[in-house]
Amino acid sequence: MEELQDKGFSACRNSLDIRQSIDGAGEQTFMKNSKTTGGIKNFTTLDSAYEKWVLTRPFQAEYVDALLNQAGLNNTQNKPRKCLRDSAIIKSENNVKGIVNVLKNDFIDPFSGDLDHDKLYNLASGNSVTDDVAESLLTVQECGLLLRNNFFERLNSECSVKDNFFSPIKQVQWKSFTDASKKLKVSAKGKSREITVQRDILGLLAAKSQ
Repeated sequence: MEELQDKGFSACRNSLDIRQSIDGAGEQTFMKNSKTTGGIKNFTTLDSAYEKWVLTRPFQAEYVDALLNQAGLNNTQNKPRKCLRDSAIIKSENNVKGIVNVLKNDFIDPFSGDLDHDKLYNLASGNSVTDDVAESLLTVQECGLLLRNNFFERLNSECSVKDNFFSPIKQVQWKSFTDASKKLKVSAKGKSREITVQRDILGLLAAKSQ
């Protein structure tokens, strides 16, 4: 308990007082600077060569660390978190610019006065849906009540037949905003997959603004 309270199982390698586990610190310092390209592999079966590699590896890790410090490339001291490094910040800023660009160019303002008032718009994408999707969404309550009444009428008519079990309910395919969502094909490692844009971004922003 005393060792835990004294943070004995963690190490701090930066000026931000961000601590991490001892094995994690070892992986990011000694192991990182001692590994070769592709990781540590079984490069020899001779005991003498393996013993020499084990004895010299700590010194090589120190040399690599000193070289990185001299060149100003060692980011693990004052910026232990990857998200705080300059390259990661630039990448994050580019991602934000890309999202803003999509919102401005591929999305439209669903509250704009220039929109066609005869169209039904989706807050998630800001795009108008097709006529069949709009009709399905706007008449869903009316159609649901009609199907409900038809269901009870069928039950009453089938109750008179004792040996006849109720026939199954037929599934109705309703159209929703999902049918009008944008779809994009993404290929990676030889595999292609279709991604559907479903996040209610603008709707969430509108809700938070209220």
